[in-house]
Amino acid sequence: MGIFNKNAPACKYCLFSSNIENDEYLCKFRGVLKSEDNCKRFKYDPLKRVPKFQPKLEKYTEKDFSLE
Repeated sequence: MGIFNKNAPACKYCLFSSNIENDEYLCKFRGVLKSEDNCKRFKYDPLKRVPKFQPKLEKYTEKDFSLE
């Protein structure tokens, strides 16, 4: 159903919601809801998704960027 998993239509990823506490979101249309709730007005906002892990960046020095 969703892009990343079958539970994707959730308030925490909706354009019309904003986080007010850890697991509670304020919906523009329905009021205070839990993060996993959803409704027919769900519109996916990709900027609200947080990656599960971030890759470690390599350590660079000034020498790596010189042309010598």
